[in-house]
Amino acid sequence: MVLWIPDWPVNCLVVDLPPGGVGAVVHAKRIEVASASARRCGVRAGMSVREATYLCPELICLPRDPDREARAFNGVIDAFDTVAAGVECLRPGLARCRARGPARWAGGEEQAASLLVDAIEEAVGVECFVGIADGPLASVEAARAGRIVPAEDTRFFLSRIGLSCALGCVLPSMRDRTSATVDLLASLGITSCADLLQLGRGPVLERFGDVGERLWILASGGDAAVSSSERAQADITVEYDIDGGGESVQTMTVPVIRAAEELAGRLYGAALVSHTLRIDVEDGGGGSRSRTWSGCDLSVPADIALRVRWTLTGWMACDQGPSGEARLIRLTACDPCPGIGSSALWGRSNRKSDVSRSAVRIQGLAGPDALLVPRVQGGYDPRSRIVMAPWGNQEPLRSRAGAWEGAVAEPPSTLFDTPIPVLLVAEPGAGGDVRVDQRGSLTATPAYLLTKNGGEGLPGRLLPSGESWERSQYSPQLCAGQRCRIRAIAGPWPVGGCWWSGERARAYMRATLEDGQVALLVWSGGEWMAEGLDN
Repeated sequence: MVLWIPDWPVNCLVVDLPPGGVGAVVHAKRIEVASASARRCGVRAGMSVREATYLCPELICLPRDPDREARAFNGVIDAFDTVAAGVECLRPGLARCRARGPARWAGGEEQAASLLVDAIEEAVGVECFVGIADGPLASVEAARAGRIVPAEDTRFFLSRIGLSCALGCVLPSMRDRTSATVDLLASLGITSCADLLQLGRGPVLERFGDVGERLWILASGGDAAVSSSERAQADITVEYDIDGGGESVQTMTVPVIRAAEELAGRLYGAALVSHTLRIDVEDGGGGSRSRTWSGCDLSVPADIALRVRWTLTGWMACDQGPSGEARLIRLTACDPCPGIGSSALWGRSNRKSDVSRSAVRIQGLAGPDALLVPRVQGGYDPRSRIVMAPWGNQEPLRSRAGAWEGAVAEPPSTLFDTPIPVLLVAEPGAGGDVRVDQRGSLTATPAYLLTKNGGEGLPGRLLPSGESWERSQYSPQLCAGQRCRIRAIAGPWPVGGCWWSGERARAYMRATLEDGQVALLVWSGGEWMAEGLDN
């Protein structure tokens, strides 16, 4: 039985909205999630804030707050616990439990689902959907549809479900590989669960291995959480006493991180993996709180500490909070099984987090502009498409979609750091230097490519003074001081440019040289420049 609350990032922020208010969660000046009342006014995800407020002037825009989403979801789980036992949180807004127990004492599955909906509405005041089906994928999709799917109808129900929907039910350690497999299958026309099942289990497992097996289990309505190990492994538990500072989450950061690192280390040392975390917290007044999170990667200490912080903040914010300072934290890795985690062969596994922490530390010492990373944006030429942005800067760039009239579609394999001045000349007696006129046409057919600083009419060096050819990665034909015969040309393609910002008008052209290399040339400011070469 799965409980799903749509638009949870908005529904969890209802305390900040007046009664009947219209709200939306925004990120980078764009709508990320809109409430139902906002959608009735025409507001959609991905829309700019300016356009959304034009359609709905009373729209209240709120920032995304993952901690608050998890903290508010604790009230939903508390109401869920009054109806069923063994509740697991998949993520804020989505939880599940075994349906057999609630259905038995409530008198049926439909009665149990109805009791759960009433309990959530009475306790939290938000609309929720409940679905019951076999298997994680079928149950989640049944919750989205608000249906109870009989066991014999599971495959028929899943037949129209897209394989991309299965990514949310895949283990975190396999998510990237599974996404690549789903994209590959989609390129072959296999987009639904029925399409995958028609291939046969043998060919799918032979071609895609463990990822194919996981997709096959989900597409057929099986339980992907069942381990194939014949020997059951005991749960791994880590306890950590809190001597002082248990009155707030901020003062408990150090013991929480240490407990998370110890649990991840014990799993790694035993060559086990687990994706279900049970958190037990006890306070000095005899109170306790227990919460189970599923679908998390317990080989990453930061992932464990995040769930612990969510549990603690939710407990301390509710009406029935702790009766004293927290004294004990117990973390349990449930149902571990032999496997390979996300750890690297040498050293620690949390490479991405380590890199992020190091980058933030460098920026803190040397400034935000001390560490730059390349980002791709829309543009007419390869040089303008690449921008260097500070690490962590997610400001939107120019869109890569749309029409860039006259743009160079494919960049050269070698792009020079600095454009190189060159000359294009026609055959003797055919017009001299080749230029681009005001209409964007060539004044003559180019026959040779030369450098501007050569002597006696021959091409000079394209390298900086004092640099030899052995140290250069430029073309030998362009650097050996010889004329380069042009065998063919493509273009030119004139580009007006952003004249209002001081950008010059220019024209691009590709010239195939006598050795087969293709030079990307640009005419700008009354001269030719070589931008790069294709080998």
